[in-house]
Amino acid sequence: MIILNKIDIKNEHTIYMIIFSILVVLIIHIPEIYNPIQFYDDKHTIQPFIQDCSVKQIPTIRDPLRYYELCVSRYELGNIEILPVVSIFSLSVFVFILTKQFVNSNLLGLLGMILLLLTNSFSFYGFSATYAQTWVALMFCSLILIRTRFYYLSVIPFLISLFFRGLPLLDIPIFFGMIYISNIKRKRMIYTLFLIVGLLSSLYAILGNEYIEQNGVITNNIKFDTVSYFFSTFRYEIILSFCIPFIGLFLYKLKNKNSQFIFFSMTYLITQIWFLGAFTNLSQEPYRMFPLYIFAIIGITLIIKNYIIEKKALYF
Repeated sequence: MIILNKIDIKNEHTIYMIIFSILVVLIIHIPEIYNPIQFYDDKHTIQPFIQDCSVKQIPTIRDPLRYYELCVSRYELGNIEILPVVSIFSLSVFVFILTKQFVNSNLLGLLGMILLLLTNSFSFYGFSATYAQTWVALMFCSLILIRTRFYYLSVIPFLISLFFRGLPLLDIPIFFGMIYISNIKRKRMIYTLFLIVGLLSSLYAILGNEYIEQNGVITNNIKFDTVSYFFSTFRYEIILSFCIPFIGLFLYKLKNKNSQFIFFSMTYLITQIWFLGAFTNLSQEPYRMFPLYIFAIIGITLIIKNYIIEKKALYF
């Protein structure tokens, strides 16, 4: 274990390994890029929209940048899958960066990135134009910026992500948690919090209220039969999902700010599934679980660092 504590990878070697890992996965999935998996939404929402790609359609759609990303990808780059693929691989790099910020190790950062590349969700949804993960990439880009000296820029990718998917709006507590554990001075932290809240409140007032009313997002009756709904959300990541409670337990026992943040984020996202199932008419599809799986992967690297490399004692 003493040897493991001294092993790491140089920065330049890390870059080569990141590029190599991405190229290997990209080559494996080339057939899916040219012959993408067809989803229900393809014929009912995606294909009708990209036939026109008119700016006039912006007021009538919920996630405008999500659709125009596909328009640019198809008509400017020649393949509707190009930008979604760039997004999913950018997300894998962001996972490496965020993991390294938490564990301070290139080796464990690479492990986190590779674990993401090996997930079924990455293979199934990462190369889908219908369920492009650009919103997740922007969300984690924002989280990374919070832990840097450019923290004041973190609002930009977060707000942009809302125009790809509105889901990050529900994850505001996670951003508050990241700000809380960061090295931002208290006055700056408070300023950043109010800035985010103010911008999001304005955005919701402009875009969110009308959509919620017109589409009946909020249910009139609380739904209690959410057990099957809850477990069906994890159907593509059975092994990782099964490990999440144990990951959370080990993280909770560590009692440091990084592990507590990951534990909080995982708990919040799982609770969010129950909330959406009971109080809204929104379907919690498996592709929306990317943030939870990423936090679980980072949790695994924290466990490896603390309990295996640094040999911290575990008490129950």
